[in-house]
Amino acid sequence: MLDGYSRRTMPHRTTPSHRTTGTRSTPPRHRGLRAQRGLLPAVGLAAAVLALAGCGLIGSSSAASGTGTATADATATGTAGSSATTADAVRARGTALTVGDLTVQVLVADGAPQPTSAVDEDGATTLTVTTGADGTALLIAPPPGVTVEELADGTVVLRADGTFTAGITATALDGAFTPASAVQDDGLVVWSGDAGTGVAVTIATAAVRSATWADRDDEGGLSLAVVPTTWARTGGLAADEGVWAQLIALEPDADTQAMHDQLTCHTIGAPDKDSWNLEPWRPDVGLLATIAALCNPSD
Repeated sequence: MLDGYSRRTMPHRTTPSHRTTGTRSTPPRHRGLRAQRGLLPAVGLAAAVLALAGCGLIGSSSAASGTGTATADATATGTAGSSATTADAVRARGTALTVGDLTVQVLVADGAPQPTSAVDEDGATTLTVTTGADGTALLIAPPPGVTVEELADGTVVLRADGTFTAGITATALDGAFTPASAVQDDGLVVWSGDAGTGVAVTIATAAVRSATWADRDDEGGLSLAVVPTTWARTGGLAADEGVWAQLIALEPDADTQAMHDQLTCHTIGAPDKDSWNLEPWRPDVGLLATIAALCNPSD
């Protein structure tokens, strides 16, 4: 077992947790977003998903988060060892992995097989790792100055200067969603589990492929067609933040609460739609009411 933290096997998370590490103690708030809105509480999220499923809005995509389509190749990765319990130790001993503009350092468990890697069409990289005898699967250290937060659903967001830089999600080898086992105060992200099992961890920096305005007078006015990346379609709360951050960077006029609620509704209930159409003329009725209206509130 690694010295410095206890192995935790967490196939299911019942209590939401928010941990922010690094140089910022408070996660950034989007301009125009109210604190009680934008992210569903765990109970509300479950109820909303059930409601959307009953309405037939939810697509049929699997729970795997952006595992990619590229051919898996062997990736030479350092091994953890008993001393690799800090982000600095992993930075010193790990293997560099570059995804988009981000380079992290990764380590696998001592004695575990080397991971395979796959890169999807949007650049998201998935490492498939076998858990070692001590229960360690994968350790990821962000660059210095990049902060790390584990969100309520167990997905992880990396931020630089308060801005979304990357999201990290994982699934077990049977396809079940797997929350991060630990996010340490120094930013080290750890996945662990029973010896001999495995996990597929995806790191993604791109969340939006395109955003295009169109005038739909027959429906009410302007509409913004957002095409998310493969990872963003099933990346949970990390993807919700990533899509929103990159969308308003591309289209600042989209930065309203009503537009964000429509976006969140689509990430929950319509991940498989070719594009997520957001309309600025729709009323700001709140997230739950937006969901009840199948992402298209009218009054």
